[in-house]
Amino acid sequence: MALDYVGQPAIQPSLLPKMIDGLVDELAPDSIMVWPATPGRNTRRPLLVWADGKQRPELEGRVEPLFSEDPSKVGLVVQILNGEVLCTDSTPWSPIGQVLTGDGVTWGCVVGIPPEESSLVGVIVVGFRDKREGEHMRIRLALKRWSRFVTGKDH
Repeated sequence: MALDYVGQPAIQPSLLPKMIDGLVDELAPDSIMVWPATPGRNTRRPLLVWADGKQRPELEGRVEPLFSEDPSKVGLVVQILNGEVLCTDSTPWSPIGQVLTGDGVTWGCVVGIPPEESSLVGVIVVGFRDKREGEHMRIRLALKRWSRFVTGKDH
């Protein structure tokens, strides 16, 4: 069920610091990324990359395709568009992913912004150096909550 947004939902950059603090307190991820996305133009651009306890501005701003040429990754994007939260072994989709994987991030979860089946305006990705067995539901619930929060609808 989609939330009742007036107009197109949007990422509120002023809420990102609180989201980072909340995700770190709840999940203790090794990396957090927020990617605004435009599915109709097949683009995504990292607005925020956080790793090793700090923001990584050198990894932000580069426009990249949302949909990969790899058919298995296209299926993952479709699942995100359908409102699913995905947790999987990390396989880099981009130069940023290659940097984070090189830093030891091996497992991650991704949620659409907003987290319901609706108009996707971005994604939140959290990465971990180790797989979080038995924590999938807790991670999924936290990501959905923070995904709503960054649109300004849940704070």
